[in-house]
Amino acid sequence: MSLVCPGLLPGPDQAAGPVRCPAIEKFLCRARRAAAPAQTLENLTYRLFGYPVTESVPVAAVIRHAVAGDAAAGDYWILATPAHVAADRTQLRLLDPGAPLTAAQSQQLVEALNTHFQSQGLKFVAVSPRQWLVKTQVMPAVEAPPYRQVLGRPVTMPLPAARDREARRWPALLNEIQMLLFAHPVNQQREADGLLPVNSVWCWGGGRLPAGCDTAIRRVYADTLFAQGLAKLNAVDCDTSSALAAALSNERPAGPLLYIDTSLIDTVTGHRNAASQQQLADRLEPLFAVLLQALKQGVVERVSYYSLGKYNFELDRRALYRVWRRRRPLDAWS
Repeated sequence: MSLVCPGLLPGPDQAAGPVRCPAIEKFLCRARRAAAPAQTLENLTYRLFGYPVTESVPVAAVIRHAVAGDAAAGDYWILATPAHVAADRTQLRLLDPGAPLTAAQSQQLVEALNTHFQSQGLKFVAVSPRQWLVKTQVMPAVEAPPYRQVLGRPVTMPLPAARDREARRWPALLNEIQMLLFAHPVNQQREADGLLPVNSVWCWGGGRLPAGCDTAIRRVYADTLFAQGLAKLNAVDCDTSSALAAALSNERPAGPLLYIDTSLIDTVTGHRNAASQQQLADRLEPLFAVLLQALKQGVVERVSYYSLGKYNFELDRRALYRVWRRRRPLDAWS
């Protein structure tokens, strides 16, 4: 079983405080740990399914497949995350707009973009008020880091230049997008309300829908559209992450499982959700207790936990009995 729970372990600047979570601490202290490579949630998910990870993972096309199932093989889909670009004396800086758009506001902006860019073969779709997609038949994948990785940083261009001639149209298109968004009544009202306008988008995760792969995963429990789309693409049964504990209590898994729970982070910005440390621990403590019991009873052979932090952890039944290893607080692993 592969377990992905970003946000559980505090970052270097996030002390865990006086939080007690016996099952989680027991799992971590008895598991084998290894230094984790730097990787995004999307890259890790793609690799765990069995796909080779290249520079550009087609996140947008897979998400479209999850929500609509109409991502044709020849179409490029690109994530266009609504953003705010602020200029200082020498550079541009990408910022999160803060208060999200309402569903109605998001739809108004997307409709304005579609009206403007229809003749250029672009179609914008709002997956949610905080995540849009763009479909194009001629544009190659744009290789850019995820939105959450560039937030707050200076950018030489709002959209990194891609490699071929056709892709270099995107900076000019982005200028048009920014001008349209800046002048839209939705953003004028946001400014009047003291909010940052959504005056740009960050384009990333582009590509065509991949074919299925020879995945070993037999069931997925996930709350991300990307993981759900990969499950659908590979004809793998998929359920919500909250259903795992009950499933392990009722039957022995028929094969490898993948569990992805992003409830502890904001998947758009990557920031830890605004909850107390104890609330975060309480959210996953019951699951880890079930996993320890499942390992003890032989229902699960091995659990690999990917924190998207400093370490990865692996616990099997034999390692479970390392009783001499004392529990340590969560911030010991940050």
